[in-house]
Amino acid sequence: MRHDAPVNLLFVEDSAEDVQLALRALRRDGLETLWRQVDSESAMKVALSEARPDAILSDFSMPGFDGMEALLLAREIVPQVPFIFLSGTIGEERAIAAIRMGATDYVLKSSMRRLGTAVKRALSETEERNTYETRIRYLANYDALSGLPNRSLLADRTAQAIAHARRTGRTCGLIVLNVDRFKLVNEGFGQAAGDALLNLLAERLRATVREGDTPARLGADSFAVLAADLVRPDETIALVRKIQEAASLLFALEGRQQHVSLSLGASTFPRDGEDFEVLLRNADAAMQRVKTAGGNGFQYYAAAMTRDATERVELENALRVAPERGELGLHYQPQVEIASGRISGLEALMRWHHPERGLISPAQFIPIAEESDLICSLGEWAVVTACRQLFEWDAGGHPAPRVGVNVSARQFHSPGFADMVA
Repeated sequence: MRHDAPVNLLFVEDSAEDVQLALRALRRDGLETLWRQVDSESAMKVALSEARPDAILSDFSMPGFDGMEALLLAREIVPQVPFIFLSGTIGEERAIAAIRMGATDYVLKSSMRRLGTAVKRALSETEERNTYETRIRYLANYDALSGLPNRSLLADRTAQAIAHARRTGRTCGLIVLNVDRFKLVNEGFGQAAGDALLNLLAERLRATVREGDTPARLGADSFAVLAADLVRPDETIALVRKIQEAASLLFALEGRQQHVSLSLGASTFPRDGEDFEVLLRNADAAMQRVKTAGGNGFQYYAAAMTRDATERVELENALRVAPERGELGLHYQPQVEIASGRISGLEALMRWHHPERGLISPAQFIPIAEESDLICSLGEWAVVTACRQLFEWDAGGHPAPRVGVNVSARQFHSPGFADMVA
């Protein structure tokens, strides 16, 4: 609170004269006060039930009501309010015990000049703690960058929308959207520009959705919109079109006009799921299908997408262990000079023989490797394996021509690539 505003104090004190001494000390330090005095447990309970003080100043020893009892009562009813002992009888051991039980500070009545400083410090610490706790509560529900609701709050709002839909016989939809080629924005303009783009998109989402809908940021360049209280599932498409129109307008980044496109997917309750996690997963599967097809589009969820996504995850997991299980191999395709018919080189082509699925086409597993973190490790395996084969041919008296090994652009630019092939 501001120190120039009146401080609301509760004195737990049996001496009116001591209260006036304390008030004069506070005024000398520039603190104006509103105050109330109590000297019993019952009176303190009434005072705390009627108004929350900014701080409590308590004597330590009073006839019929002990200061430690007052401290315990304060910590039970108003645990966040600073509690300062103001006493002429408190000793060091009892002062330490009081601090351990939750007292904020203690001031001897013989050193009343310290009181203003102690009260100001206690109020400042309380204000800082309240600000911090408010920030923590905010971050528990909102995205720090965009200010949009986060996944947690979106889940709560979706649960409410589903409950409402069940009561009314209506429906609701969940739209997931992802910025196409956002990585190029970060790489070309820098992360600050990327963050600015995400904020601009968040503002357009706020302005586009209907009252009662919830735009949210899921993380990175992914957003979601809860379309609540729909009469028909296909009403989602109208909101999707509005989002696409808003995103199609140019964004000003670093003094340039930047075009942005979105990949969007949607699922609806109850057709595509009956809880938040299922609806989100299915809307994301639909969005990923659009992404795979080149982006800049929209698709509703279909059950087949889940099967495709499951198969992709299974293939990726199997591909991670394929080299150590000996499932990968290189086939060497001759490169022939047309004029002479002479073999001028070999191209090493990776093949994957899965123990259950059989031979899996590179057209199927290479894109998975490219999209995950596997492509560099697979490329390294191919280079090492080809070099080992060349050595074996040479050692057996069959020197081979040059061998070409395909590597991805990602691996080519990765640190350590030159040392690996040297």
